[in-house]
Amino acid sequence: MGDMGGTGDLGGNGSVAVEDEDGDARESLDRGPEVPPLSVRQEDVGNKRHVVIPQRDYESKWQNFRFALIGRVNFRLISLDTLRMEAQEKWNLSQGILMHLLGKGYIIFQFQCQGDKVAVWRRSPVRVREQVIRFHHWKPDFNIHEKQSLTKLVWIRFLDLPLEYWHKNILLSIAKVVGHPVALDRQTRQGLLGYFARVLVEIDISDSAVRVEEVQVERLEPGPSQVFGFCQKVVYEDKVERCGIASVWIT
Repeated sequence: MGDMGGTGDLGGNGSVAVEDEDGDARESLDRGPEVPPLSVRQEDVGNKRHVVIPQRDYESKWQNFRFALIGRVNFRLISLDTLRMEAQEKWNLSQGILMHLLGKGYIIFQFQCQGDKVAVWRRSPVRVREQVIRFHHWKPDFNIHEKQSLTKLVWIRFLDLPLEYWHKNILLSIAKVVGHPVALDRQTRQGLLGYFARVLVEIDISDSAVRVEEVQVERLEPGPSQVFGFCQKVVYEDKVERCGIASVWIT
């Protein structure tokens, strides 16, 4: 073959130092980047190729999304620029936010700190112009082509719950059977209203979801190791008239 217009010396890492026509040197990889032994492994199975990726690098990248939420937007109603401006001006974020378009209207909202993520998620759904956005926690291997579970926030009541059970951790333990606890009603936390305890939870509303109507609550009797239990009824406020009682968010 003829002269390619440059000369190269083989480096110690298997690369070739090539001189451009203007005299500047650059590296041309001859054997590809070096990979630590066993960190990447490729196997041939039929017409498929299998590879084991570097775990440390994956976990490092995963950390970038530990404060992320998923939302879905109809871009026929608002633009991405409008959404970014709304977040900057009205979401009261202490740090910045990145928005990654995934397709089918899905967006990863990448917050820089836990406080900003929690503050926005607790306000879900958020209205931006004519668009209502419901947020969900980001999870690894999120795929826009898979059917996503639908959730919503709803207040639940524990009717006639004895006041000695009105402790934050006890109420959260009961509420976890129903969904993901988000907030305690202020009067519940202060024990001012004894008719029912009130907790805000995130519940699954997909077609296959089943609402928990009763919870079997158990505890140990003082002294002998005997179990005492009772059945606690759960009432969902989206089935009853709403009331404007202030709440205290769980931190």
